[in-house]
Amino acid sequence: MNNIELFESKKKEIESSFEEFDEFYSKMDEFFKKKEVSQDEIEIISQIHLIVEELDKGKTKEGFVSLNGDDLTRSDYKLSQYLLSLGEIASQKAQKANTMGRWVKWKRHNEWNPAKQHLEDKLKEVSEDAKKRIIKEDIESEVSKRIFADSIIESMMAGHADLLLNIYDSTRSVLTALAHRINLKRQEREINK
Repeated sequence: MNNIELFESKKKEIESSFEEFDEFYSKMDEFFKKKEVSQDEIEIISQIHLIVEELDKGKTKEGFVSLNGDDLTRSDYKLSQYLLSLGEIASQKAQKANTMGRWVKWKRHNEWNPAKQHLEDKLKEVSEDAKKRIIKEDIESEVSKRIFADSIIESMMAGHADLLLNIYDSTRSVLTALAHRINLKRQEREINK
């Protein structure tokens, strides 16, 4: 059986698994947003988007040519204010995600011996054969089951922190472009005097 035949034979199973995961992820994402996303960050990001949309309306191939210096300066000032607040929130979220990552590592370490003991006890119940041993993958599997929720939360926190940091970096790029255009407007004004 080649790869295409294998895929075709497993296609319904793959689709079913994907749909099951998609439903799980959607529910987890919705739950996470209710717990972790603040109204402040929603408002800040919305305001940044509004300002960028306004700037885009005045943009041409040559840049922000159709906007006057006052509009550009006001946009620059507002974006700078929002960037400061967003930076603080993003930093806190990144710190929380990093701490959660350490928490998961600590919990994984703490669960290792209890998981190993649990598996050994189960093995003794099934077989008195002392030669049978628990392998590392068995323990890892048991530990993963025990810390599944924490691992998912860690992943969601890290993704959210990354999103905020990407928005922060993108806003800084817009501010750099604005500063360049404001300087050009000043130079044009000086030349036209």
